[in-house]
Amino acid sequence: MKINELNRTLFISLLVLLMISCAKKKQYKANQEVTAEKIIGAWGNDENGNAIFQIDKDSILYVDPLTKYKYIFGHDTLLMYQDKFVNKFLVLKVDNDSLIIRNLDYSVIQRYNRRN
Repeated sequence: MKINELNRTLFISLLVLLMISCAKKKQYKANQEVTAEKIIGAWGNDENGNAIFQIDKDSILYVDPLTKYKYIFGHDTLLMYQDKFVNKFLVLKVDNDSLIIRNLDYSVIQRYNRRN
């Protein structure tokens, strides 16, 4: 009898944790509204005061080396056409002063600050 009660308690606990975890993920996504207009601008990191790249309406300009790539943006995903391959990025957060993206090819999360 005690084993059945223990199994039932463990199952219920895991189920509750799973539901809480899913609720937090939904809440995070519901608070995010990513639009193409929000990602347009110059972006850099905290290592220096300069912009690393500039996102325009239809292209991304990297400052060093001075190279421009076309991109397509949809919902929260950015596809950048770079030479013979496509880089895929998921925009996790964008607001007036920060951009957080995940490189879907390498699972790397990068944070950038808006430059004026």
